[in-house]
Amino acid sequence: MLSKLQDLIGRLRQAMRERVHVMSELERTEGDLDKSLRRYGKPPRRGGSDEEA
Repeated sequence: MLSKLQDLIGRLRQAMRERVHVMSELERTEGDLDKSLRRYGKPPRRGGSDEEA
């Protein structure tokens, strides 16, 4: 029982680390997209969720 719990905690920690990495990559990519849009004279994307579109 304890080893299963420790395994789950380890997996949760790994998932949280991966999530942080993915979120930072997403923010960087969104910043690059906004820069490209400005370069071509288009306004940066609105903040908010994509579900509204």
